[in-house]
Amino acid sequence: MRATRLQSGSLYPILARLEREGVIAGEQEQVDPAAAGRPARRFYTITGDGLRAARQELAELHELTRAPADSTGWQPGLTPQGG
Repeated sequence: MRATRLQSGSLYPILARLEREGVIAGEQEQVDPAAAGRPARRFYTITGDGLRAARQELAELHELTRAPADSTGWQPGLTPQGG
């Protein structure tokens, strides 16, 4: 929650939806809440389908946000040839 700055009321429904869609898998921590002094946690890992979907979405985002080449073929961040 700290990393996303989302409140639990927003974050947990998102995690539940992603788990239903099969892009993450959740597992309940095996701990005695009384002995630990806190509720059991739920841990999530990305699935193979989730990893493929994330890579596809990142590739599409990259294409949408990359700077277009100018008429010489130069793109920001690329070193000019021969110089």
